Amino acid sequence: TICKTAPIDTNAENYKIKPADKNRLARLMTELEFFKLMEKMDLKVDNSVVSEEKPNKKITVTDTPVLGDSAYIFEQDGEFAVLSGNSVFKCGDEKIKEILKSTKISKKVYDYKKLYKQFGDIVNVDFDAMLAGYLCNPSASSYSPDRLAQEYGAALPEIIGESDLLLENTCLFAETCENLLK
Repeated sequence: TICKTAPIDTNAENYKIKPADKNRLARLMTELEFFKLMEKMDLKVDNSVVSEEKPNKKITVTDTPVLGDSAYIFEQDGEFAVLSGNSVFKCGDEKIKEILKSTKISKKVYDYKKLYKQFGDIVNVDFDAMLAGYLCNPSASSYSPDRLAQEYGAALPEIIGESDLLLENTCLFAETCENLLK
């Protein structure tokens, strides 16, 4: 049955195609967790939606390594950074090797296999984010750190001190690991 009394807007201007509001669309799709579709549409996760869910941590940039009993180790373009406790710092190959060989520090890494090929025996690694991403979503098109951060809602914490892309990505990596572990 066709209802002939349904209210219909007769102004033709209201039916013309307008440019999409990509920010609004990204916000909605982030809330609905449509990450695969966002990837296909080349939309980025709206971090304001993610940040509303939990308060931001504060991470301090340090020049000297401050290590607790656990560490998030992140490599980008051949450079390493480590987040331990509430501090993040850069370190060279020798310091990373020392940390990776330490039995006193539990480690969360991205791509254990690559680190193993580069540094040999690594001890006390209790989490590989790339492997966890695959296990959580085996049909994903990529398991890159930025894709995992988007899919698992990592929010960049407040960073105190002089930061750069490597340190920021290390902080995001740590948040991604925490969200993958939930």
